[in-house]
Amino acid sequence: MIMDLKGLKIRDFEFWGSNALNHGGLRIYWETDYSGFGTTAFVKDNSSGIVVASETLATNDDKSFIKEIMSKFIEMMKIIG
Repeated sequence: MIMDLKGLKIRDFEFWGSNALNHGGLRIYWETDYSGFGTTAFVKDNSSGIVVASETLATNDDKSFIKEIMSKFIEMMKIIG
């Protein structure tokens, strides 16, 4: 999917713990200047793998959108210690 990522920014994020469906995860809320907004969830599944739900903006063959989201998330981090 071609998407204009100009102005991509992270609006918020949240972590959740284990439940009956999975072993927890991270949900990132994002927005762009032109292509709207959405969420991307990184889930530790019951087989100890990572599953990403990205509103069809990424595939196993094209993970560029996920790389952009993670890059913005990393830019937000403050390293301590």
